[in-house]
Amino acid sequence: MRQVPHAGPGAVHLAPVVIVPHHVGPDGWTAALGVVADALDARPDTPLALRIPGTALDHLVSQSPRIWERLRPRQVGWLAGGWSDPVLADLPPAAARLQLSREKAVMDAAGIVPMGLWIGNGWERSTVDLAVDAGFRLVFIDAALVGETPDRPGAVSRADTTILLVAVADAFPPVGGDDGMVAVRFRPSELARLGDEHPGQLIRPDAYLSDHLPGDRLSPAVSVPGRSEDAEVFYRKLLGVIRDQPDRGSAPDLVLALQSSEFTTGAGGGPEAHHRLLEARIAVDRARFRGDTWVSVEEVDWDGDGVDEIHVETAFSTLVVDPVEGQILVWDDKAGRWPITSVAPIVTALIARRIGDDGAEPTPAPLRLERRTEGRAETRLTMVDADGGHYRLILGDRSLTVRLNPAASEPVLLGPEVPLLMDPSLTRVRVDGGEWQATGEPVAASGHRFRFTDGEREILLSSPRPCDVFVRPHASSGLMVWPHWPTTGDGEYQVTFEPL
Repeated sequence: MRQVPHAGPGAVHLAPVVIVPHHVGPDGWTAALGVVADALDARPDTPLALRIPGTALDHLVSQSPRIWERLRPRQVGWLAGGWSDPVLADLPPAAARLQLSREKAVMDAAGIVPMGLWIGNGWERSTVDLAVDAGFRLVFIDAALVGETPDRPGAVSRADTTILLVAVADAFPPVGGDDGMVAVRFRPSELARLGDEHPGQLIRPDAYLSDHLPGDRLSPAVSVPGRSEDAEVFYRKLLGVIRDQPDRGSAPDLVLALQSSEFTTGAGGGPEAHHRLLEARIAVDRARFRGDTWVSVEEVDWDGDGVDEIHVETAFSTLVVDPVEGQILVWDDKAGRWPITSVAPIVTALIARRIGDDGAEPTPAPLRLERRTEGRAETRLTMVDADGGHYRLILGDRSLTVRLNPAASEPVLLGPEVPLLMDPSLTRVRVDGGEWQATGEPVAASGHRFRFTDGEREILLSSPRPCDVFVRPHASSGLMVWPHWPTTGDGEYQVTFEPL
């Protein structure tokens, strides 16, 4: 237990804050709030600021009514912060407002008027406007964002808008001055001893501010949590889903849940997160009532690197291509609910991988988009390199065809390399008419048609001219598949990947 000096005349006040995060899930919410209820039953006069996400409050009221009835009459200052505890400063403004609006509906139904807004460890200058627009003048953030923990709440202004900021420390810091207030985060299990160990010190921030003036003005550092590489790809895909949500009607709760920090900052990433995101994409597409023949193609800086990528959406598939890097960043099969390339750790598909006779592998030549054609449920992208080679991607229904027409060059092995989200320990491959082979170890095969199956998913690779296929396991989540041909650069080389 963190020790705080007992109160004396003019001593600093202590504002306990308990944060129950989204990622612990329903069992964790119920367990944590049960401990909080026990502590407040024993010491009903304990002032407390409590943050649980909107979805956890909804679960508490509907699934744990006994705990809710014990908490409801206590001196709890509830904190808003979004339906799924996202990093509000990291979301597009419309998505952040939707998070708060969905949560407000639950709080209104429960008869809760929140004391303030929990921002956490992300801050952007427009957060001031977001808070005020949502009806909050008292905002709670991690103390790390303001540097040295202040000895009382302070004001933050943007233009003509001002809020009061409560910096929440992870431990009681040394503070100067008399009669100040420091907010400290406590675990639920620590609440039972607070009243005995710190008599006369405990207070809620709103009660403190009713009798005290704020301290010095504060300047939070602009910051959002970092992401792993896998979480970055997930977040870019998520932004596309958020953008495409219909303006009318509430978004599905599964979209809001995927905005929680455990997904967007990496702690809850991996293939399962991409599966859930694909379900959200399908739900958003369905809500737009566009049928099965629509196609959307746009050039957009999808990964935020300052260079445009090509983003393709159809009723059946999602495709994101980076011509400059010669990569396929995303290929999702919506019809089969299969985020095909979302293996972990992340690795991108190559439009054309080359290996020379000496085993050397040159860096893929930059490509540029020369032409795009959009038809009924089909898109064709034609890219060229500086030597005159042509590279075509055809996305039709559920299939992806790669056509390579390279410029003349020294003899190389040439072909696209694609990661497949399939369990290597369960997946088998065969050339049509041949025997099944396990893929737990590298496999090489030759032919026109190759079938892969893991018992749940199946994909067919077919080529008009015979090719060699090299398959190797990628960690425990996927396979790297490289169909290729020996070539000097003349002629066309084609392979089609068709989920079945």
